[in-house]
Parts: sequence; C-alpha cells; structure tokens
Amino acid sequence: MKDVKHIESPETITIAVRNGFKPEQMLKATKDMLEGQGEKIPDEIMEIVFESWKTIVDKSETPWALCEDCYKSIQIFVKKHES
Repeated sequence: MKDVKHIESPETITIAVRNGFKPEQMLKATKDMLEGQGEKIPDEIMEIVFESWKTIVDKSETPWALCEDCYKSIQIFVKKHES
C-alpha cells in the first residue's frame, strides 16, 4: 500500500455512501460494459450492482485505496455534506 496515493478509512466511505454518495465513474463503466456486451436490461442490473456495492461498503473494515478521480469525487462529496 506504500505506492497508493489516496487511502480513505472504511468509516469515511461508509458514512459517505449512507449519505447518498454514488461511485459515478464505476457505475458508468459497469453500465457501458453491460451495454457493450449486448445486455438488454442494464438499468435493472445496475440497481443490483449498486445495492451489492453498498453492502460491501457497509461491511468493509479495511482502508479503501482510491484512484485520483475517485478520491476527488469522495472529497467533494464529503466536504459538501460536512456543513
């Protein structure tokens, strides 16, 4: 993990998700992949993907390594909701 530039605590991620944070880039990439594979009901599958991801977040007890874009989006969300 020494080469990872952005690490967030599981608590920070969990609180953000409980307050409505969505990993928009991850969700878009997943939906694009499904559509590219010819999936006929991508929106229904995306609901399942997102709910599964929220469950993973809720149970996570380890720090989250984030890419630059994900780090920026979570920081913007957290700052907006701190006040």
